[in-house]
Amino acid sequence: MFRFIDGLQPECKLVSVPEEQRKRITEEELVQYGMPEVLERVGGLVREKYTDVALRSLSPLPHVSDDIVRDFIAGVISETRKRTADERGPQMQYETIVPFLLPYSCGEVREYSLFDNTEMHLNAFHVGVVCDHIYVKYDRFVKDFRDVDTSLLKAILLTDASMPAIWQKASPIILEVESVFKSQQIYQTFATNVIEPLVREYEGEYKITYKGNRCTVNFYLDGNEKAFVTFFRDGMPWNLPRPPKDPESLRAACKAPDSPFIITSLSKRDRRTLNNK
Repeated sequence: MFRFIDGLQPECKLVSVPEEQRKRITEEELVQYGMPEVLERVGGLVREKYTDVALRSLSPLPHVSDDIVRDFIAGVISETRKRTADERGPQMQYETIVPFLLPYSCGEVREYSLFDNTEMHLNAFHVGVVCDHIYVKYDRFVKDFRDVDTSLLKAILLTDASMPAIWQKASPIILEVESVFKSQQIYQTFATNVIEPLVREYEGEYKITYKGNRCTVNFYLDGNEKAFVTFFRDGMPWNLPRPPKDPESLRAACKAPDSPFIITSLSKRDRRTLNNK
């Protein structure tokens, strides 16, 4: 992620880490810092967020699986940092950040001249240290951290070591959310096909509004009132009333005890709709 400036190309030096200096995050450390509990908590929050979004949406979100993984990683780093707060220490600079991370690197470590810039791979993350801040990259997840201290670096290392477990937690959430989006598409198609015959023969003005969990049909009776009926997604298939033909007959039908229609005064939005028409 190094950017060339004014046509200057910095020299790159490969840094090797002696085998005896290499470190790794152990399973015991993951348990010690409560990473299973962190993943459980963050997974619950991510699932709640995206299932709620899917239930309220009428069309699928592009790259929703990437969004879920990105939020999961960010949430785990943030939650883990709370657990490593006791190790915060003073704010770190380039000269202390790189030596802290270097033993955990896997593969090549690139050190660039001209600016304080070092890039390395951990187990899953690509990490870059630029002066006194650090960026972390994993697929579509990219985040820049400033105010770097030991607690942040430890949280990044613990999250990096937890990526296989994060994927185990994220995969069923992705499947569930994609299934909800698919059900929303089925609901939208069903609602569109079912509602059209209900309004086809109405001689007055009408408006159909679709929301994530319901569909409302507004039949305008005059310049002051409307009759509306709402169909809920969870109530499919719907028992539709007889299609109204005109405002007068609909107003009469609304008086029946079992009528699903409700008469109410026009709102400001309704009046704008009629004026636009």
